[in-house]
Parts: sequence; C-alpha cells; structure tokens
Amino acid sequence: MTAGEDGQVGGYAGRGPHRAGGGIDREGERTVPPELGFAAAGFAPTIAWTLVGDSRTNWLPVACLVAVCCVVCALSAFTAREAYRVPLTDLGKPASR
Repeated sequence: MTAGEDGQVGGYAGRGPHRAGGGIDREGERTVPPELGFAAAGFAPTIAWTLVGDSRTNWLPVACLVAVCCVVCALSAFTAREAYRVPLTDLGKPASR
C-alpha cells in the first residue's frame, strides 16, 4: 500500500463511516489497528527464529506462521466496509443493512 497526497495509506483511506468525538478522534481509531500490525511484523523475525530453534532446516513452522498471517490479512481486507458509494451527506450516519 502506498500513501496518497493526504498521507492516507491506500487501503485505509475512504473506509468509513468514522465517529468524530466521544473520546476517540477520527484519525486515531483508524490508525490503531495498523500500528498493532506493524508491531507484530516487527517481532516476526524474533518469533521466526524462536520457531526454527537450533535446526536451521526446520522451516515448516515459520511457513505456517506466514500462512496464518496472510489468511488474517486477506480476511480483514475482504470484510472491510467500503464507503465509495455512500453519498457525502450520509457519511457518519448509522449504517442500514
């Protein structure tokens, strides 16, 4: 994903509606989950070395870890709500299903 002119990451820009106020700012509630993902990705090499252990040919646990991470990422991308068809006046209103 790449950042646009407004600094939004491509996968997160335009997702909504988002609350403004109530103790959580509009940008803050969209930035916490990616930061948790970035922290998990930062520890991935340490977790991988722990799973490999003393045998450097033991790659299967690391491959399973990567596969699980990919499945979680795909599920979150496919279940995220899109707001590109919502009129500007309806953004921020409760969604009707």
